[in-house]
Formats: sequence, structure tokens, C-alpha cells
Amino acid sequence: MVREEEGDGACRMTVVIPTGEPEAPELPGFERLKSVPLRYRVRSLLPREEAAWRILYRQFAEHYQVPVLPESQTRVWQWLMDTGYPLRGIVAENQDGDLCGLAHFRAFPRPINGTNGCFLDDLLVDRKWRGSGVADALMHSLRAIALHEGWTVIRWITADNNFRARSMYDSYALRTMWVTYDMDPYSQACRVDRTDDTLDIRPLATSDRDQWRDLYAQYLKHYRLPVRREHQDTIWAWIHDPDQPIHCLVAESADRQLLGLAHFRPFARPLAASEGAFLDDLVVDRQARGGGAVDALLQGVRSVARDRGWTVIRWITADDNHRARSVYDQYATRTMWLIYDMTPGEIPDELKEVFQ
Repeated sequence: MVREEEGDGACRMTVVIPTGEPEAPELPGFERLKSVPLRYRVRSLLPREEAAWRILYRQFAEHYQVPVLPESQTRVWQWLMDTGYPLRGIVAENQDGDLCGLAHFRAFPRPINGTNGCFLDDLLVDRKWRGSGVADALMHSLRAIALHEGWTVIRWITADNNFRARSMYDSYALRTMWVTYDMDPYSQACRVDRTDDTLDIRPLATSDRDQWRDLYAQYLKHYRLPVRREHQDTIWAWIHDPDQPIHCLVAESADRQLLGLAHFRPFARPLAASEGAFLDDLVVDRQARGGGAVDALLQGVRSVARDRGWTVIRWITADDNHRARSVYDQYATRTMWLIYDMTPGEIPDELKEVFQ
């Protein structure tokens, strides 16, 4: 989430977290669920169900006009079956044992508040069962899973012209103000090639802790967010924990001052059967803005993405962040995706029978 501002004659680029954005409403959608005419069992995807899963997932790929390659399906299936990989799958089964729909999802870190959320990558209902409440059952089961895991939000994206799905999503979740940008790590036709040779881009070191704290405090204060030591401690621990996905690059000057940082992480792209990089935070010291640190950091993230075979670098920003977006168009492509946020929550007892 990157934002560009002007001041003191310089072009400034920082992370944007708009203040005052409404939170997703508490537990919407139960009226829809009450009207479900059939009962479904929602459960984890099982190893023996690969053939049925392939049939369902082919429908999803065809809907988005993505080629259905056996090797791509094999890679995604292996992700789902690997207990050490973050991607998980649930399915909705009818009373005859038929798989009627599925959902792929994963946890993701939220550095801005030091919590984890749930990203819903794919939600699919078999053509024969659309409109019968399968999607509702999957949505509410996912909400219960998120509550159990302690995830603070359930987020997903959909195409802006996916009108049928959006009519359902609007009854469950808040369509946010975020827009998505994608940058090709391998493209040379972008502004990030203009870097300052005097800056050293390197991974964050343990000796950087105090300077990192100062930079991150600037970020929080700029967006009128509280600077809490325990919050910073959580993010610092994530960065240095090999079991956590967060990476951090810093821009260091010739006199060994940190001028900026970038937090980013890999994320699964089931539909593309590849991994990408999500740029969570991009922060530049207020005294160094306009000096090339942003370009150098983005070039550093691109280099990491190429080395690791990540196929895209993605970030989000507010749709009314017009000045920044005029710059992003020089870096990346604004996608057609809309972003929805849904709150976790407990299912009322009178509705739990829907899932039995």
C-alpha cells in the first residue's frame, strides 16, 4: 500500500492506510442462510478426492478463462495436501455425498495491526448446485474457521464484472476502498530501473532494530495510528522468524543510515499455479523522500521476486489516492479486482444444523 505526496518541493512516497475506513459489518448474511433449502456438510478436502476436486477446479479456471493444464492442477493439489504449506481447502457435500462446492484459503500476516487474517483465494460452486445455498454454507463455515484460528478478517478479491457473485458478497461483506496494482518482476519497462547507486539495498539485520523502530514509528504516526512497543515487537519477531513469511529489505545510505524499508511476503496464486510477492509496507524516512529510495527498494523487491520465481508483485492502495495512482501507473498495472472484507464470527445454534 503505497502513497505519493508532495511537499517541500519533493516527491514523497509512503504507505497508505486510510483512517476512518469502515470495518466490515458484524456477521451479516444469516438471513440468506436461513433460507437454504438443502443441508450440506462442510468439511476439509480429503486426499482421496483428487479426481472430484479436479473436475470442480476446472470449472473455476474455465470461468476465468484460464487454461486448464494438468501440471498446474497437480501443483495446486500438492499445495493443498502439504500440511506445511499455507493453502487449505474445504468442500461442501450434499446428503448423497456429492461435492457441490469448494473454497481455497490461507492465513496472511497483517503488519499494520500485528494480527493474521484469512485470504479466500477461490470459492466455487458446481454449475448444477448454484443458487441452492452451497456458497452460503461455505462462507459461514469459513467464518467459523477464522474465529477458531483467531484471524481478524476474511478477505477476497473478485472481478468488477462478476455481477452475480458480487450480489451475494454484498450481503456478507464490505466492499473496501482498496484497488490492486500488479507489477511484473521481469518487465524492464517501468520506473523502478531509475535507482540511486549510492544506496545499498539489503535484508534487515538484527543490528538495525533501533533504526527500524524509528522508521516504522514514522509510518504509524503519519497515519495517526498508535505507536505501541508490543506491536513493533510482534512485527520484528515475524521478520526474524524463519517460519513466518514476512521479509524486509532496507535502503541504507553511504553513512549507514536507514532511509527506507519494504515489508513483503510470498503468497500462493492457485489460479496461476504459481507464487507471487505481496508488498505490505513501503516506508521512506521523511528527510529522505524524493531521493530515490522508493525506486531502489522496489528494484530490490523485483530482484528477490526474480530470484525466487515469483510471478507478480502486488500491492493495494485507496481508490481515491489519485496522486499516488498516477505514479503507480508508471510501475504497474491497476487490475480489475475488487476487494471484500468479512468479519469472522460464531454461527448461531439454530443455524448449525445446516452443516450437519
